[in-house]
Amino acid sequence: MKINIRLIAINNAYGFGKDWQLEVNKGKKQKVFWLGQDCKVCSRLLGLGMGELAEHIKTKFNTDCVLFDRKDINNYLSRLILGTMYDLEPEELESQETLKQIAYDIFDRPAWEMSVQ
Repeated sequence: MKINIRLIAINNAYGFGKDWQLEVNKGKKQKVFWLGQDCKVCSRLLGLGMGELAEHIKTKFNTDCVLFDRKDINNYLSRLILGTMYDLEPEELESQETLKQIAYDIFDRPAWEMSVQ
């Protein structure tokens, strides 16, 4: 069963930023993680400022504009965030096997086996 992840950026109530969510799909199962405001996600989760993240994306994808709805950029950012949550590099999350292990952790692990790290 294929595992899909994507980053969802929704305009926030203030009108000048975005609220980020990470969606993980495994067949018909879906889990959405609310990550928070864009600048807070960048600084707290990724350890980067918004400008630093934009420059990183521009360099990596050889583009002048960072669009979250561009599939390759969205895919990379989703893996970057999920990798941060599981202490993995984005490239390690290209493997469906690795994603299946994470999906087990998210969807199927019995609650009594889970622990906070």
